[in-house]
Amino acid sequence: MAQTIVEGDGVFLSAQPAATYGPFKLLGGYYGVSVGAAGTGQLQKVNADGSTSNVNATAFASATYNVVQLSPGMYNVIIGTAPTDVGVSKIKGGV
Repeated sequence: MAQTIVEGDGVFLSAQPAATYGPFKLLGGYYGVSVGAAGTGQLQKVNADGSTSNVNATAFASATYNVVQLSPGMYNVIIGTAPTDVGVSKIKGGV
């Protein structure tokens, strides 16, 4: 069952089809980003004018966990192959 949960400073997308999800606000700092075994994902920053640019995008392969440092702002999650799970969660206290 497809599900999107936005709680606090992060987002979890469960069994979602290929599409763009967001925007949602991230406060900035270090984040753990995980992608399920069957898919690929991309985290894309939304510019102040609402446009997006792949220059600000961070891509993730299937079955990975990555730690990234993000600036505060609005972000989209793009699921390239689906269905898959994508989680973006704040790492409290840094790395």
